[in-house]
Amino acid sequence: PAAARLQSNQSAVPAPAPAPPPAPARATPAAPSAQVGQVLSALGSPSPAAQSTLDLPPLEDEPRKDDPSATQVRIRLPNGKMVTRTFLGSSQVGQIFSLVRSLVPETESRDFDVVSGLPPTSLRDKLDSTLEAENLLRAAVSAKWV
Repeated sequence: PAAARLQSNQSAVPAPAPAPPPAPARATPAAPSAQVGQVLSALGSPSPAAQSTLDLPPLEDEPRKDDPSATQVRIRLPNGKMVTRTFLGSSQVGQIFSLVRSLVPETESRDFDVVSGLPPTSLRDKLDSTLEAENLLRAAVSAKWV
């Protein structure tokens, strides 16, 4: 009888729960491929080896503000910062582009444009024209990524 009681008590003890299934293995991210670079290039991201297509003159020294032919131009850079610089009215529009290039290192490898007016008009094809001829005396312009 004692053995019968032992058997009946053993059956009353619950069996241990089965172990949960193993977690699925996580895939490690693959290394970027050349296709990623092609996609980024197509989306307008600069490639490290790219060069800007603009051939710009060296930046001239800033004239004195009290020079009678001096004018100030406000420039919004591609990152949103505003700068104001004094130029001569006889300075070429290319001087504005040269200033942007000197302030924004990314412009060495990425094309940009400078626009003015409403609606915004590109100044890219007017690099050799003067600020006065393009009505940019005391103007505000914006530099944008192309």
